[in-house]
This record gives sequence, structure tokens and C-alpha cells, in this order.
Amino acid sequence: MMKVELAQNIRKLRKEKLMTQENLAEALGVSVAVISKWELGASTPDVQYIAEIASFFETSVDVLFGYELQSNNLTKTLEALDQCRQSKNYEQALLLVEKAIQKYSNNFMINYKSGRLLASFGIEKKDVQITERAVVLLHRAIDLISQNTDESITEIEIYSEIAESLITIDCAEDALQILKKHNPGGLNNATIAMIYASDLKQADEAFPYLTKALGENLQVHIRTIIGFVNAYMLKKQYSNAYEAITWLIRNLESYKKQATDVTYIDKLVAVFTVAAADLSIHLKQLDQAKHHLHDAYQAAVRFDEHPDYGIKQLRFCESAPDTAVAYDDLGETALKAILQAIQNSEENQTSLETMWKELAYEDK
Repeated sequence: MMKVELAQNIRKLRKEKLMTQENLAEALGVSVAVISKWELGASTPDVQYIAEIASFFETSVDVLFGYELQSNNLTKTLEALDQCRQSKNYEQALLLVEKAIQKYSNNFMINYKSGRLLASFGIEKKDVQITERAVVLLHRAIDLISQNTDESITEIEIYSEIAESLITIDCAEDALQILKKHNPGGLNNATIAMIYASDLKQADEAFPYLTKALGENLQVHIRTIIGFVNAYMLKKQYSNAYEAITWLIRNLESYKKQATDVTYIDKLVAVFTVAAADLSIHLKQLDQAKHHLHDAYQAAVRFDEHPDYGIKQLRFCESAPDTAVAYDDLGETALKAILQAIQNSEENQTSLETMWKELAYEDK
């Protein structure tokens, strides 16, 4: 079984590096026929070649033989690193990390967790040397990331952790370059903006990233709270859902510079206030539901009279370009969006439509 695992792993590692058998033979100083026999399991590399193969592919001998996932010692070491970080037992951290690295120097998870542990240690203790060591280990983890089987750990995340560590040891420029290079979907915009504004004192460079980050934060905030609302509703926890939607409405309104300003926020508020009315019916608060529908109508009319989808009208977004606008699939107008929201109510559509008519808005 060992022989089969070794043969399969040599072939797998070679293909991951996009190498031919000829390339590997040349790198190790053996013939192509020898490589072929190793990969077929017809022969086993001598001890000296096993160590050389592991080193060449930047992995461990354990991994090469397929032992790693079965190693109790490895599992215990990883658990110890986690426990040390969670308990902030930094007195043991350095010793534990160095022992782990000495034994499993080419293991992705050991380098990753050791790097995170020392990064936390270095940040809290303001220790430059420890933080630098953490950065080295995290970079090593990136080199070994092909071993990673945990989908929650990504290369982008590790680069972000490296950048966070570099910021703490006054290497803001280096951190900035890493974050800008590895910034899919604007993931690091807020941190990039912070570095420009706080560390490098470059306000003009910070503003574009700040504006983008604020817009992204608004979108994430909306999706997160709507997710809470829907989840609470599925569990019939209507009070919690109502609290979440009204909290969202209050937060959205805070994005307006002044309460009297007309912005895209008014359209969003109109739709989400219908949701508040829907939940009020679930809670048997009919007068409250009517009050929410009235507020939704007022917000919709305000927006439809002077529709403005521009981002720069929002708080802190004065520097946004004129071309920066919001998009949605709510409806052509805010009033149409309200009617669509009422029709989408699964349980209270009839009640909401009746209230809407009673408020004499049906022909508006």
C-alpha cells in the first residue's frame, strides 16, 4: 500500500507542477525510465531520492508516502497550535511553533497555523521580530497551498493576514502592494484606504477606495440583514425579523446627509418599509402595519418626483465620480417597487392590498 501511495503521489505532484517525466528526471539527475518505474510502482526510490523528491516538491516525506492525514502526532500538533492561539498562551507559542516547523517544515497547515499564531502574538505584544517570523511562515504556507484541503482557507485570506502583520511593524508600503495586487472584487478596499489615510497620510489616494468600500459596505449590510429577516421568518420568529428590518431602515436613513435629501436610499426604504408592514400583520399590529405603508408611500413619492441614483449624494461620498450610480431590480419606480413587494408577500398579500386601498393609494 505504501508503494502505491508513493507512486501515485510522485505522479500527482509532478503533474501539479506541469512537468513531464523528462523534466523531473533532469531535475533529479536520473533517467526517464527510472521516473516511469517510480510512478508505475514497479520500483521504489532509494532513501536519498525520497528526501530529494520531497524537498523538490516542497512537501514532507510523510505526505509523499500518504501518511499525513493518518498522523496522530500531526493532528495533536495542529490542535495544540489552535489551543495556544485561542487561549493566548504566548509563553508556549514560540517553542511550540519551532518544534512544529522543525518536524513538519513542508506541511501547509503547520506553516499556516504557526504563522497565524505568531501573527497574533506579534501584534498583541508589539514584537517586530515575532511578527516578521509570522510573515515568513505565512508566505511559506502560500508556497505549500496546493496541499490545502480546507475550502475556508484561501490564498487571498493568507495574503490579507500577511498585510495586516506588515502594517503593525511599520511596513505599510509593503502591505499596500500586497493588498492592491490581491484585491478580488474590492475585498481589501477598506484596508487599502486605511493605509493611505492613516499610515501614508495620502488623503487623495484614500478617497476613491473609501467611497468604494462604503458602497460595498452598504450592499453587504443590506444583504446580511435581509438574510436575517428571511431566516427569522422561516422559523416564524416574527418579532426578531421585525426588529431586524426596522433596524436596517434606520441604518439606511443614516446614509443620507440630511433627512430631507432625496436619494436612492428613499427607494430602498420604501420597499423595506413594506416588509415591516408585512411583519406587523404577522404580529397582529394592524395599525402599525398601516403606519408603515403610509411611510413607504411617502418615501416612494419623494423619490419618484426627483429620482436620483447617484452615489455621490450619499453621506461621505462627495468625491465619488458622477458616473457612479446604483442599480436594482426593484422596479422602474419606487411606487412600482412597493406594489411588487406587496404582491410578493406569501401570506399577507390580501391584507396588504386591502390596507393599501384603504389608504387611498390604489390609484396613485
